[in-house]
Amino acid sequence: MNIRQATPNDLESILSLNENLFAYEKEFTNSYSPEWTRSDVGIEYFSNRISRGIVLVAEQNNAVVGYICGYSGVFEYRTPKECAQIDNMYVRKEHRGQGIGSDLLKAFEKEAKSRSAARIIVGTFVKNMFAQEFYRNNGFKSEEIILEKNF
Repeated sequence: MNIRQATPNDLESILSLNENLFAYEKEFTNSYSPEWTRSDVGIEYFSNRISRGIVLVAEQNNAVVGYICGYSGVFEYRTPKECAQIDNMYVRKEHRGQGIGSDLLKAFEKEAKSRSAARIIVGTFVKNMFAQEFYRNNGFKSEEIILEKNF
């Protein structure tokens, strides 16, 4: 297995993985639009993250089996101000349990540190106990709760 920076050539694989992520997260929310990933806005988002953010892919047998996507920057309202945020991450179901997600997370952390980030922020759904346990097992702790109201 190989973890590396994503390139524009990986866009299609990342879009496919993100579609799988959105399908998986339907179990926890109906607030994601499945059409967004391949919309002009979704494609632009991933293209921009690949060129300016932090996007890493996990390859196994020359196939992309997972990705992590986010960015680092200055969050003026936080201390320390230099933070990274994970926007989304997904490992194909048949490749889970092999440490790929943890390896992606470690590589993301290394890249974020190289960009002067002093912390990583990530969100997950309240009902997604698998993700919460995964992040806690990788050293994350709960710091804030985001509440939402539909109307």
